Amino acid sequence: MADDNEIQFIANSSGRRWPLLSYRGYLYLHNRATLQTSYWRCVNATKKERCNVRLTVKGDLNGDPKDLTVANLPLKDHVCGEPNSSVEQICAEMKLTAANDAT
Repeated sequence: MADDNEIQFIANSSGRRWPLLSYRGYLYLHNRATLQTSYWRCVNATKKERCNVRLTVKGDLNGDPKDLTVANLPLKDHVCGEPNSSVEQICAEMKLTAANDAT
């Protein structure tokens, strides 16, 4: 199991091209990218919490995630509350989405 300071990618069940990024217990959606820099925003950025934490990630996204670094440390505090990237929570949400799509 990876520690919270490692970047991990999680399959995105919403049909988006990019996976979700997990870092320090929070999930991020891909926002934009340049050649060696990608920009990510908290998944709760557009929800009622309006969490505005963003990550700037340096490195090749097609390579090993262990070679990626977060460039904009320290991060702001998340206003959306507790960490949201627990594996159990993600699996439960994916199952719920799949069940809703099947009906």
